[in-house]
Amino acid sequence: TKNWSLSQQGLRLLLTQFKKLFRNCIVLGALGIVLELIHGPVRVGAIYTLGVITGGILALVVTPCQSLVGASGGCYALMAAFIANGIMNMDVMDTIVKLLHFLPVSIFLLVDVGYTFYMENTNSGYRVSWAAHLGGVVAGLNTVFKSEILNHKNSKLSEGGEPVGLPTGSTLF
Repeated sequence: TKNWSLSQQGLRLLLTQFKKLFRNCIVLGALGIVLELIHGPVRVGAIYTLGVITGGILALVVTPCQSLVGASGGCYALMAAFIANGIMNMDVMDTIVKLLHFLPVSIFLLVDVGYTFYMENTNSGYRVSWAAHLGGVVAGLNTVFKSEILNHKNSKLSEGGEPVGLPTGSTLF
C-alpha cells in the first residue's frame, strides 16, 4: 500500500505541474508573441531569461528549502513587461484598447494568484514558490522601465537635449 500512495502522490504532482505548465504555455504564446512584435525576439528572450534567473535567486534567498520546477518567473516577467508597456503607452490608447490590453492579463493574474493562495492554504500538498513569481515581476518591470529610460535618454541626446538621469540601485543584481 505504501507504493500505491507514493504513486498517487506522484500522479497528483504530475497533474498539478501539468496544469501549471499549461498556464505557462498560454502566457508564453499569448503575451510572448505580442511583446515580440513590439520589442523584438532578443529583448523578449532577455526579459524571460532575467525573470527565470531573478525568480530563482529570490526563491533561493527567501525560501531556500523549497524546490523549484518550471519557469513561472519568466512568465510573470512577461506579464509584468506587458503591463508596464501598456502603462507607458496609455496616453495613446483608446478606452477599448486599454480594456483589451489590461483586462485579460489582470483576470489571469487574479485567478492564478487566487488559485495559488487557495491551494497553499488547504491540505492539498500544492506548493508554489511565491518568491520566484515575485522575482519575475520585479525583473519584468525593471527591464522594461529601464530600457525605456535608456531609449528616452538616447533620443534626447540625439536631439541635443539634456540627458535624463538613470535610477540607481533598483535592480536585484
